[in-house]
Amino acid sequence: MEGGEHRDTMAKLLSSFRSGRNRRREDRSSSSSEGMPIITRVTTMSDSGPSQEEVSQYFSGLAGRPKLVARSIEEPFIPKYNGSFPAKKMIFNLGQHPIVRAYEQGPRMEIRDALRGLPWFKIDIIRIGYSSTAQENPIVVLITVEPGSVSYLKGQDTVQICRGILLRYVF
Repeated sequence: MEGGEHRDTMAKLLSSFRSGRNRRREDRSSSSSEGMPIITRVTTMSDSGPSQEEVSQYFSGLAGRPKLVARSIEEPFIPKYNGSFPAKKMIFNLGQHPIVRAYEQGPRMEIRDALRGLPWFKIDIIRIGYSSTAQENPIVVLITVEPGSVSYLKGQDTVQICRGILLRYVF
């Protein structure tokens, strides 16, 4: 990884991981070309945002130790453990999954428009979860933004706009 800086990641989840500052914007339906995990999923959070536990453990096990900013799923975060250690999540490339083509032909540009004004640099559609079997993990949209540049409220508002766009399409 370049620079060792934390970058916040947003999408149906926002998170952060270490990377360099001078990244060009990418919008892809796969995992990062650098092999960096990119994820998206959401839970119910208070108006003040996710708890410190959720921020630090939501992406447990992923390279660069991403940190959650916001997400679209309205279920409480319940951390999983292997003994006394947080369970580790994994990410998977979607490959030729039909959603990749549907995204490219459908909501891709609307999602990019919804992100206008945010310092994003990457959008990925991937699977992330605890299972070592890719198909057992949910498909998520991950949007990566500059570290510390998006507040929880702005991130959550943007996540909900993006979720609304995706729900208009049959995924």
